[in-house]
Amino acid sequence: MCFFIWNAYLDKILTLNHLQRRGWNLANRCVLCMKEKKSVNHLFLHCSVANRIWGLFISCLRLAWSFPNH
Repeated sequence: MCFFIWNAYLDKILTLNHLQRRGWNLANRCVLCMKEKKSVNHLFLHCSVANRIWGLFISCLRLAWSFPNH
């Protein structure tokens, strides 16, 4: 888990935008919300579906957390 979080922080997760830079020709849309380009920031912070999933996860742990709007 720590390795995954560290890679997300360093923006090294192979999301679609990273694969496209490596020459892959794929459509760049978030598979969860189908609204925005997929990126690490969108996937973990800005996607409306991911926000709901994070909210459920955090409420199960009884934590207080505020997600950024932008």
